[in-house]
This record gives sequence, C-alpha cells and structure tokens, in this order.
Amino acid sequence: MKIAKSLVLVALSGLFFLNGCLPVDKICGSSTKDPEKFFSEASPQARTLVEKAWHDLPGKFAYDLHVHVLGDENDGCFVNHKNMSLWNITNYLRMNAYFSAAQVKDKNKISKYYIPHLVKLARNMGFPVRLYLLAFDKYHDKEGNVVLEKTDFYVSNDYVVKLARDYPDIFTPVISVHPYRRDATAELEKWAAQGVHMVKWIPNVQGINPADNALVPFYKTMKKYNMALLTHAGEEYALKSHGSQSFGNPLLLRKPLDMGIKVIIAHCASAGRNDDLDDQRKEKIHNFDLFMRLVAEEKYKDLLFADISGITQFNRMDVALATLIERRDLHTRLINGSDYPLPAINILIHTHKLAKKGYITTEEQRALQEIYDYNPLLFDFVLKRIVRLPGTEQRFSAALFSNNPLAGN
Repeated sequence: MKIAKSLVLVALSGLFFLNGCLPVDKICGSSTKDPEKFFSEASPQARTLVEKAWHDLPGKFAYDLHVHVLGDENDGCFVNHKNMSLWNITNYLRMNAYFSAAQVKDKNKISKYYIPHLVKLARNMGFPVRLYLLAFDKYHDKEGNVVLEKTDFYVSNDYVVKLARDYPDIFTPVISVHPYRRDATAELEKWAAQGVHMVKWIPNVQGINPADNALVPFYKTMKKYNMALLTHAGEEYALKSHGSQSFGNPLLLRKPLDMGIKVIIAHCASAGRNDDLDDQRKEKIHNFDLFMRLVAEEKYKDLLFADISGITQFNRMDVALATLIERRDLHTRLINGSDYPLPAINILIHTHKLAKKGYITTEEQRALQEIYDYNPLLFDFVLKRIVRLPGTEQRFSAALFSNNPLAGN
C-alpha cells in the first residue's frame, strides 16, 4: 500500500483523535452509502458518468491487478501488534485508516468485514471486474530468518488462494514469496503447480534487493513456470522501509528483466528519488524518470509493464499523470490497478485539484464525489477512465483496462 506523505494523514488523524472525535472515520473513512443501491438511487449525472466509463471498454470487462487484502490469525494472517497499540501512535493511526477504509468494525475479525465489503464493491461496478488479490510475505534477512519486528503485517499465500476459490468469479490470487526464504523456490513450485502465475514484492519494506545475484535461482524458477513479478518501485511511505528505500530503485529491476521475467512496476515508480546507477556520479534522479528510461529500452518491450495504481492521488498526479496519458505508445504496457483500500482513504483523493488543473470538469467532479460515497472502487475506475490531458480530450486508452500480461496463461 502506498501513501506518500503519510505524515499528513497521521497529523490530521492525530489532531482529531486527541480532540475526542472520530478521527479516522471522518478524515480517512470510505463510503457512507450502500454500493448495491448506486444504480437505483444515485443521481442521473453520476450514473451517466459510470455509463460513459464503460461504454467503449472491450467486452465490458476490466482488470484490477493491484488489490490488497488483510486477514486475522484465523486466516493464518496477522497485523503486527505494534500497529494496534497506541504506544506506536503513527502505526496505530495508519492501520486504523486502512481498517476504516475497508469498513472493518472489529480488529479481531478483520476478514469478517474486509472481504464481504470488497466483494460487494466488486459486484456493483456495473459490469464484471477481476481483482488480483495480493499476499504479502514476512520480512526475511539474507540468511533466510523471519524478522517479525520488521513485519508490519502478513497475508499468507494460502489465504489469497482460498479467497480466489471462494469467489472464482471476481478474485485471482497473487502470491508473495520472499526470495531469501530457505524454501523460496519450493514455495514458487508449489503454487505454480496450482496455477498461480504472479508474485508480489515491496522491496523497500521486505528488505529485498532485486539486483542481488543470490536471487538468480529464484528468478530461474519464476522463468521456468512463466511467473510474473508485480513489484513496488519508487519510495515507500505507507509501511516502514527499515532504511531500504534504495531497493525501490527501478534500475535494480534490470536483473529479473534480463533473465526474461515479466515485471510489472507498481505506480510507475512515481514517488521519490534514487541514485542514477547508469551514471558514475550517481546523482539523485526521480524514480519516475528512471522508470521511463527502462520503458524506453527496446529489449524490455515485451517484458516490462507498469500499473497505474495511485497516480491520481494528490501526491503523485503532478509527477506522472500528464505524461502517462499523453504517451499513448505506452498504453499497451500500462495496466489498471486500484491499490485498494487506498481509493477509500479520502484524504488522498483531491478531486478539486484534478478539476483545477483541467484533468476533469467541475460537473464530473461533483458526480465523482457522489460515486465515491457509494463505491470507492468504482470511483477509482471511473476517474481513471475519464481523466484527460488538460486542454485536450486525450485520455487513457480503453484497452488499458483490459490489459493483462498474464491473460494467456
């Protein structure tokens, strides 16, 4: 999950918390209306905007390849106790923002609330959507030992696979295997045999250097089973990086790419700066520029992709949004992703800024706000379908929302 400038969230939430209000629900909470009632009760303007978003989509179907889930101990998952304690106020408020966004009412029964609500959102989008659910492995050191104090939360592979089996019409599982695990290749083989074809990492948070030569056997196993890597790149703010922000350097992903692994870079690496590893001076360059350099390399044309999750958030739009809309030649390599539950954290959504900059009209802004109050997942989809390059009618290609480099597997 990616919340740049999360200190803003924490400060505002803390302010309301200390004043005895309902901080997270008021500032960071998600929709207040029933998603199932949108198409019967929403205004004609809001419903028309949804129809516009779907009307030219191939097959009236969309992918979302970046959806987070949380679970509790009953599911073989956990949230680190430090994130549930007021003694760690920053982590506590951040995690409560996620719970509020996903409408989790009891932190001891996370999946009881999280999953039914997500299912309701997905089944009330107007047309079918397929959500890729992300597991999240524990932090491991280079000797293969689990480091729980550096593990903010854990979502097991078994859990996301079970959810996909329980809801085969909407969910596809994405496993997370830390490559320093002693059983890493065996874990890949186990899930590849069950038809799983994607692995999720947040290198900054999990302590993974994607360019580490020790990962060669792991990458060879991925290649053998035609598994793709969905990985965060750029700086990470939502979870602790443990001093490993440099692992978010997009140029480190040349290692798996050169070994023939399909790589999907989350958020188009649209946050923070890193060393230019191609220059002896190693000057700090924006991660988005490093990403764009990789995309320009012809040898990666059929291997390197990126998802557009988060790029309409207030902290990313100025960096990447206009460029990505304008570069229609890249649209076949861009993939839709919501980064749910982040679209349901309303402090990140500045539709007035989008309208002021000309990405949407004021009429669209009002309709979008209404959609948001029913269904933040639908809001995220509609916003990305209608957002335009300021001063033009140029938008993201409709086919982008049907792109999936693993669709043929």
